[in-house]
Amino acid sequence: MLYLQAFYLIVFSVGFGGGMGLLFYARFGWAPSNGYLYQIAMEMEETGLLVGEWPDEQRTVRMLRKKEEGAEFYKIVSQSLNDRITQIHSYLHYILEFLRNE
Repeated sequence: MLYLQAFYLIVFSVGFGGGMGLLFYARFGWAPSNGYLYQIAMEMEETGLLVGEWPDEQRTVRMLRKKEEGAEFYKIVSQSLNDRITQIHSYLHYILEFLRNE
């Protein structure tokens, strides 16, 4: 889930750095460590979902953008996650109904 949330932020924003934690907190109400976000971004670059570049010699901010494969990946994973959450919701509904009738 965190992987999808990080990808969501990268797809809908440009750049990566200390500000990513603020974006996470504003969007989801919590933020993982920057180190973990960097790890996820590196994995996404290595698998071809993102393209990254350093805008200057200092290497303090990593600019990331999605690739076409990344956009397709996001759609597939997002739909899969949505389907799974719908199934869990339905399952919990039946459990609650069962418990109410006991």
